[in-house]
Amino acid sequence: MIPNIFYVIGCSIFATALTTLAEWYLIYRTEEYKELKQELDDEEKQLEKEKKKKTKKSGEKVKQLEKQIQDHKTKISLMSFKSMIFGGVVMFAMFSYLSRTFDGIIVGKLPFEPFGFVTSFTHRGLPGTNYTDCAFLFVYILSTMSIRTNVQKYFGWQPANSANPFAMPEMPAEESSTN
Repeated sequence: MIPNIFYVIGCSIFATALTTLAEWYLIYRTEEYKELKQELDDEEKQLEKEKKKKTKKSGEKVKQLEKQIQDHKTKISLMSFKSMIFGGVVMFAMFSYLSRTFDGIIVGKLPFEPFGFVTSFTHRGLPGTNYTDCAFLFVYILSTMSIRTNVQKYFGWQPANSANPFAMPEMPAEESSTN
C-alpha cells in the first residue's frame, strides 16, 4: 500500500513539473510577458499613489489606470491560454494512466470516514463499502493542488489578487481612515 501512494505522488510531481516547465517556456521567459508584468506593476503603484489623492483629476486618473490594469491582466491571461491547454492535456493523460494502473487498488487508508460528496473522490473505483479505503484520485488531487500551489509561490507566478475569489476586499480610503 505504501509504495502505491508514493507512486501516485511521484506521478503528480512529474506532471506538475512538466506543466510548470511548459508555463515557463511559453509564458514567463518571454520578453512580452516581462514587459507586460513590469507595466502592470508600475501602473498598480501609480494607482495606489493616485488613490491617496482626493482631487477630481485624480479620480479620473484612477479610473483610467484601473482600465489599463484590467487590460494588462487580460493580455496576461490570454498569453497563458496555450500553457493552460497543455497543462490540462498533461493532467488528463496522467489521470488516465493512473486510472488504468490503479483501478480497484487501494493506495491508502484514511483515519476517518469522509462525508458526502468527498466519498466519491476518496473511494472512486474501489470495491466494497469501507469508506476509509482511499483510491488514487484523492491522493492525486491533493498532491497536485498542493505541489502546484507551492511551486507557483516559490517562483512568484501566483495569479493576481483580483483573480482570487477568497481575497479580502480592499477598503476605500475614507472608511479606513475613520478607524
